[in-house]
Amino acid sequence: VINDYNKELMNVYECIKDSKKFSDSKILEIIPQIKNTVHYECKILSNEKYNRAIEKYNHLRGNLKNLENARDLAAKAYDFSRDRFATGQTSAIELAEVSAGLYQLDMALINAKYNILMSAESVKKLGE
Repeated sequence: VINDYNKELMNVYECIKDSKKFSDSKILEIIPQIKNTVHYECKILSNEKYNRAIEKYNHLRGNLKNLENARDLAAKAYDFSRDRFATGQTSAIELAEVSAGLYQLDMALINAKYNILMSAESVKKLGE
């Protein structure tokens, strides 16, 4: 379920996803927003628990990349079908099916991003 808090988290994620390009002043500027939005705490993990958490995170990131690639292909298929529909070369049903597939991938991407954000909760549980 994506509630208001989770929408805020996703907004923060969108803001910081290219953080490697940030200057020190930009980092200092967004720290208050992150601290006010993201629930966090420090945990000391054994190597085994840390490795499990990293494996899960990497798996989620891999899924996200695969979904992004599939979404790009679906967007191209939609553009192709839309152009064919405009020239009478395909039916509205085909266009609707391609559009529905694109929508499903968009929802899957939102869910994947949400799962990455929530993976912090898994790390929290590992430290208990």
